[in-house]
Amino acid sequence: MENKLMIFENEAFGKVRTLNLNGEPWFVAADVCKALELGNPSMTVERLDDDEKGISTIDTLGGKQRMAIINEPGLYSLVITSRKPEAKAFKRWITHEVIPAIRKHGAYMTKSVLEQVLENPELVLLMAQRMLEEQRKNELLQQELRLAKPKADFYDAFIHPECCTNLRATAKELKVPEKMFTAFLIRKRYLYRAPSGTLLPYAKPASDGLFFVKDYIAVNGHQGVYTLVTPKGKSLFLTMLGEIA
Repeated sequence: MENKLMIFENEAFGKVRTLNLNGEPWFVAADVCKALELGNPSMTVERLDDDEKGISTIDTLGGKQRMAIINEPGLYSLVITSRKPEAKAFKRWITHEVIPAIRKHGAYMTKSVLEQVLENPELVLLMAQRMLEEQRKNELLQQELRLAKPKADFYDAFIHPECCTNLRATAKELKVPEKMFTAFLIRKRYLYRAPSGTLLPYAKPASDGLFFVKDYIAVNGHQGVYTLVTPKGKSLFLTMLGEIA
């Protein structure tokens, strides 16, 4: 699949190439691995879940190349595995600048973009039109959020995606093997395995704010959901696992 790139640049982390696929941010895995000082990007990406990674055709100096890309949950998984002290700062840059820029405007005003604008004034008009379209979409979304304010307030207070991690990353944070962690959650009836094989929370743990189920759209267009553990859930499971250790 071929998509238009957006390049984000940071003095500390270098350049990260991104794609906007169906409204969701995806990142060139090699760039993320380089920023986090993770060796062998191919092997690193191989360890991610299937719904956290994909392949896309990317324009490079050597021509078009098929490259591994990762989505937002995949990026968080790599941040957890990085031993680089600046990994937390990298995550903050991505979550506070890059992702909002992709979702709100579809553009990021880096030095290279400014140079393009100076060379091609028509680009300003195109960017303005795109931003106007996005602002209209955002206005509609804001109306929907106002109608669903109680639910939105709950999400903001307890399950902001930046604070949640998938099951694999949570197991690493709690320093337990992933299979042991998921078996524990199933045995304690916090999670069940759907016919599709996806692990989902029972209604009560989800309503108690221990989990957050998020939709995703894969590169091939496949739609699905995955389970994230909230900070409240992590705190509870850390205590429970400590008691049985």
